[in-house]
Formats: sequence, structure tokens, C-alpha cells
Amino acid sequence: MRSTRMLQKFSMSMPAHDPRESGSSDLMAEVSPDALADFAPPECSRLEEVEGELERVKRQLKEAEVRCEEMKASNEELSLVNTEIGLRVDELAAMHSHLMATDVIATLFVDRNLAVRHHSSRATELFNLSPGDSGRLLSQLQSRLVYPELPEDAEDVLRTLTPVQREVHDEERCFIARLQPYRIADNHLAGVMLTLVDVTDQREAAELVELDLKATAILSEVSRQTIRAGDHLELLDAILGAAMVVVGADAGTIQVLDSRTEILRITSSRNVPKHVLEHFAEVSASSRSPCGRALHSGQRATTLFDASLPDPTGDNRWHREEAGWLSAQSTPLIGRGGQVLGMMSTHWKVAHFPSDRQMRFFDLLARQASDVVERQQAEERIGELQQMVDATGGA
Repeated sequence: MRSTRMLQKFSMSMPAHDPRESGSSDLMAEVSPDALADFAPPECSRLEEVEGELERVKRQLKEAEVRCEEMKASNEELSLVNTEIGLRVDELAAMHSHLMATDVIATLFVDRNLAVRHHSSRATELFNLSPGDSGRLLSQLQSRLVYPELPEDAEDVLRTLTPVQREVHDEERCFIARLQPYRIADNHLAGVMLTLVDVTDQREAAELVELDLKATAILSEVSRQTIRAGDHLELLDAILGAAMVVVGADAGTIQVLDSRTEILRITSSRNVPKHVLEHFAEVSASSRSPCGRALHSGQRATTLFDASLPDPTGDNRWHREEAGWLSAQSTPLIGRGGQVLGMMSTHWKVAHFPSDRQMRFFDLLARQASDVVERQQAEERIGELQQMVDATGGA
């Protein structure tokens, strides 16, 4: 059969005259490329395949290098963001000055014996004052403020005539408390005046700015490390550490997916006990752990290991009792082609879910981890293919 197919691939063309008349014995044959291919040794075909894949992987690596350049640009953008955050800090400082100048919400006057003499309506709420409390000592008030140093601070103001300022709070709000001497006619020292300014919103805004500054600095440093390349495991460990700081996690892991077995294996971990690492040495999509569920769905998985929740597999109990964690999240590391490369997970000893703001920074770090894993796999594949090319060429 093979001989028949080979003959079909040859087309013979004869000249119009009889070659015997001229004494010529030449014959012309037109051979198709397909026919020639059948005569090529199998090593040549395999070599072409390997070289083709080698070129494809090299292009992928080149794309990874282009992404490094993109990261450089992103790093410059982060610097601009850092500058913008600095401007927000200045704005908050101006807001603080304005608040201290105009937004006093409660006032309390005590005499030189530290007995209450006058107070505003809001002070009535904060110090649980009643109409009959005039004349009561400052130390006897049942204040809602967490300010045990108040009587001592008032005495210092009377003794030194120097104002005292502290940040204090009740169960819900934050205040700036300012104590200063107050005088009456003929400049007579009459006692101490306490003023309270509600700075809760300002404090929350300042904390967000501080968190943004910290997260931006972390991202910038990780970007610089990633751009410089270096050891892949060291880069993944640095990214994991940064991710834990950004979301305030107690422990974390990065797992890389074996595409042939669909198994996740830990390549980097922080603050994870040895027996827990052994328990999660290999995780498949059938696992009920957060990383197993995230691998199965291709989406982020968050879990509270709450004793009150249904736990048919005992997985929640294991996390609580063996690992010491009460909550966790796992985020898939997605390649540029949309394929799952691995997983980055964080764990907490308390019931906790990060804010959307924190997870936006976390996702940027997950993107960097994906690039590192993808670059590592491309370089390893290039090495394998180059060895095959060398071996085939040598044969």
C-alpha cells in the first residue's frame, strides 16, 4: 500500500518525440514535495517540531521581558501615585488645623479644685453629667471617654500653666482633648478648660492614606526586584511577604500548578507550621480547602473556619485546631493566556476579610507573581527544548 501511495505522488512526463529516434535516453520526472517528505528521516521531522516549539517559547519569554518594561512604567506611575498621596497628607494637615480652630464639639470647665463648674450640652453626654453634678470632682465623673489621665493632666496645667493635648476616644469616636488654663476678671486664674474636637473622620482618612503609602512603597520595591529578575523563588517569597503585609495576614503560601497532573504544590510559604505544609503538600481541585475551591472555580475563594458552619468533611475543624487559622483567602495566579498557573493564599488567626482597597493592592502583587511563574516556566521549557535540539542535531 505504501508503495502504491508513493507511486501516486510521482507524475511522469514524456517528451513529444520518441527519444529512441534521437538516441536520447533521458526521462523527466516531476516529484511532489509530499513525496519527498516521505523520504525524510523521522529525526528531521521531530527536529522541526522541537525547533518550532523552541521559537514559540522564546517568543513567550520575549513577551515576559516586554512585561518587565511595562512594570517599569507601572513603577513610574506608582511614584506619581505616591506624590498624589503626599498631597493628600498635606490636605489632611490643613484639615486638622481647621478642625482645631473651629470645630470644638464639647467644653468642660473645672475650678482650681478640679470641681465641675460649667459644661456644654455635648459634654453632658460624654461625661454622663446631670444637673446636680455641678461641684463634683473631675475624678468622680463616670466618663465615656477612655481618658484615665484627665485629673492628672488638669493638675499639671494648673501647676505649669502649660496646655496639654492628647488623642482620646470613646467606644465609637476619636477626639483631640485640649486642656488649658482659663482666667476671669483681673487675669485671675479660675481653673482649667477642657475642649474636645471630633476627629474620627479625619483619623480614618489619615489611616487610609498611611495604608496607601505603605502599600505603594511595598509595590514599588517588589516591582524593582521583579524587573531585576534574579532567583525566581526569592522573588516569589518577596511578593508573598509583601502581600501578607498589604492584607495584614498571619501566614501565606504560593503554590504552582503542575499542568500535567492538575496538582498544586507549595513553592513559597511564610509562618506556616511544618505539619501544615505537609498536609497541603499536594492539593487538587477536589479539595475543599480555599485553594482547592479556587482552583476548581478559577475564582478567588474566601472562607471562615467557623465552628457554627456546616463542616461535612471536617476541613474547617482541621484549619481551626491543627493550623490555628480562623479565616483564609486563595487567589488564582492567572497567566497572560488566561490559564491558571498557581495560587497565592493568605491566612488569619482571627475571623477576618480584607477590604476591597487591600485586595486591589493584593491583586497587583498576584499579577507580578503570575509573571514570575510564567517567566520561570518559559525559561525551564526553553532549556528542555534546547537540549532536545542539541541531542537531535547530534544524532
